[in-house]
Amino acid sequence: KEASEKNKKTIKENFDASSKVQKNEYDVIISTDTLSEGLNLNRADIVINFDIPYNPTRVIQRVGRINRIGKQIYKTLYIYNYFPTYIGEEEIRIKEITSLKKAMINHLLGEDTKVIHPDEELKSFFHEQYNNAIKDHEQESWDTKYKNLINEVPKEHIQSALSVPHRSKIKRTKKKENEGVLVFGKKGDGFSFRLGLDKDKSIALSPKDAFKLFEASMNEEADNISESFYEKYNNAKENLFITRTDATLSPHTGKALNIINKLKELSTAKKDYLEDFFFTAKELRSFPEGVYKFIRKLDIKKPEKSIEKLMELIPQSYLDKIIDTAKRIEDEPETLILAEELIK
Repeated sequence: KEASEKNKKTIKENFDASSKVQKNEYDVIISTDTLSEGLNLNRADIVINFDIPYNPTRVIQRVGRINRIGKQIYKTLYIYNYFPTYIGEEEIRIKEITSLKKAMINHLLGEDTKVIHPDEELKSFFHEQYNNAIKDHEQESWDTKYKNLINEVPKEHIQSALSVPHRSKIKRTKKKENEGVLVFGKKGDGFSFRLGLDKDKSIALSPKDAFKLFEASMNEEADNISESFYEKYNNAKENLFITRTDATLSPHTGKALNIINKLKELSTAKKDYLEDFFFTAKELRSFPEGVYKFIRKLDIKKPEKSIEKLMELIPQSYLDKIIDTAKRIEDEPETLILAEELIK
């Protein structure tokens, strides 16, 4: 929202050193990005970027409000940037814009950090932290190609897919790594993938593993299901939402869970918290990959300090919400979306 003329006058008198009228009625301005242009704020020496816009020039413009070289008031200016936590990062999909963020950081926090003044350098607590995060995320996220694919699908193809009857069942004609019946279903806000191997056995799959099996080319033809389809299908369907504990654990996830187990052995004071954390991490699989990565970096030799860091990232209240949601989902009706028979 644009500032009124009255507000602009008030801001100028309190924060612009070139204003004929100088007042000291305010010490802090809280504003949207609108304030990044048009006003001099050189009586302020601190900018706090609560959000980081994807366009790096917007951040430079914000800094420019207090960096008015023609009327320098302070020798040192301070810029504080808020970056998402591991959870927030997963929610806003920051990995998709890493290259753009990196360009911004190079402008503001890189080796040549003389953005504030030719003779001054910008200091940031996040410089090393963010550079390390960039290295961690240089590898493309597994789901990026699927998101890109969905964005490229023509509308008429989406409409065609939506017209497919519910509970449709097909047999694939292209060989896959696994053989069986792959089932996908929803329950409340939760979802699950399960592969029926025979009438007595089925396994839960992570979305990453399931998406690989669902992949198909445009020219792959469907086939009629086999005689053994229903025995595999029924086992997968009946066990679809029973548990996720038998879903394949990656080595990295397994290592993180081992660290939580070690912390449980070493700490009695926070045992209840760690029990809830382990349940949420292993049984519910409700954490983004960044959380498991964070856990793997904890120092097991300093258990109390490590638990303190963990509780700062994932407080008990957050665990309670996840567990309560999982219990509520258990009472929701199950909806079977689709099933495919895979050949090997």
